[in-house]
Amino acid sequence: MRSYSQAYFSGDSTATNGLGDAFVISPIVNKISKDYDKVYFPCRLSNYETIKCLFQDNHKIEVFSYIVHEDIEKWLADKDCVRIKPPDITITELHIPGINIPVPVAINWDRQIYEYYNMPISSRYNEFKLPTNIEGSAELYDQLTNGDTNYCLLHQQTFHHSHGMLDLNLHNWRKQYNLPPMKIIEITPNITKNMLQYAKLIENAKEIHCVPSSFYCLTDSITERTSANLFFHDIRAATLMQINSKWNNNRWNIVKYDRKL
Repeated sequence: MRSYSQAYFSGDSTATNGLGDAFVISPIVNKISKDYDKVYFPCRLSNYETIKCLFQDNHKIEVFSYIVHEDIEKWLADKDCVRIKPPDITITELHIPGINIPVPVAINWDRQIYEYYNMPISSRYNEFKLPTNIEGSAELYDQLTNGDTNYCLLHQQTFHHSHGMLDLNLHNWRKQYNLPPMKIIEITPNITKNMLQYAKLIENAKEIHCVPSSFYCLTDSITERTSANLFFHDIRAATLMQINSKWNNNRWNIVKYDRKL
């Protein structure tokens, strides 16, 4: 059997297409890189700055961007490497109240991936690493807090909704539960191209509210670095994950919705 010194972590699978996927599988990619001189990791152009930063401390991993999958083949044309194909995630169709047709759901997709690579799901948390230095994180913290340290973070956008933002109406939601007034900092795509720049804001927030999204995956990866009250708004129909476990110290308050989107 031929031995390769380079590997390409295939990007044509549902397991590596999104930014949240990259956060979740980064411990797997870091482990695989120990067996090669170089591992090439593809990502969508819109996610390049974040994922490049995510792996910047591991000089064996080279991140490259693509717009269409043909770009990947062109980039790899002169690379002599073995292809590492992530698993095809098992999809189950579920009938969800309020939705007329069955909804395709990847149940516990993160656990499916870790089982495929024969790694315990604890590695997803215990071996996740933020970069040693995230350029611009402190500056973004100062810009968005403007000196107010009593704040909560709100992220209500999910890639799977073509209309972009969901509307959690957080001001009214907090009033409904008699929560004290607090500055709300909403995470939107136009603020920065590098989602990791929110690390200091996550670490110092009093509350964090997420829908199922890449920002949730990032926050869930570093729950031990923040004392914030964490709220997972379970509003997306195509999401069915084990949100709490002993590996994230059961940190999430799960907000249920009678009607999912």
